[in-house]
Amino acid sequence: MDGHGNVNVSWMSTPMVLPTYLIALLLARFFLGHIGFPLANGDRDAHVAWTATHVLHGMLTFVAFHVARGSPVADDQPLLANISIWDQIDGGKLWTPARRVLITVPALLFLITCEVTGYSLPHLVINVGVLVLLELSPKLPIVRRYVGGVLGLRPPKA
Repeated sequence: MDGHGNVNVSWMSTPMVLPTYLIALLLARFFLGHIGFPLANGDRDAHVAWTATHVLHGMLTFVAFHVARGSPVADDQPLLANISIWDQIDGGKLWTPARRVLITVPALLFLITCEVTGYSLPHLVINVGVLVLLELSPKLPIVRRYVGGVLGLRPPKA
């Protein structure tokens, strides 16, 4: 299961992934900041927009990397049917540059969000929950292969 021949994850090793990822995050924050979250006084709350960006990022990346399994290529289906996208990255090798980016960006987004929200308790509880439950814990080597089991999916065969 070489990650470089797998169309699901081969794009993650290209040089434009990090800039594209960061631009997408900033666009999401900009969009969420301008579509709503009006307060009683008519202002828009940046705290809520940053927290919403972090929550949306956590939910989307959790589903994309830890719930999604298999491959769109018919020849790869028998090999990858029960393997999450996260486990397919770089052929399952740990702590590769692509994986480090996918761990570091959520952590930095969490820190930025907490700083902007002034570490207010309601926002902090939400952001810590998203970081721990959706963004970092599923990526830990001891947990990552069993996230699917918790969701009712069979863990991949070792």
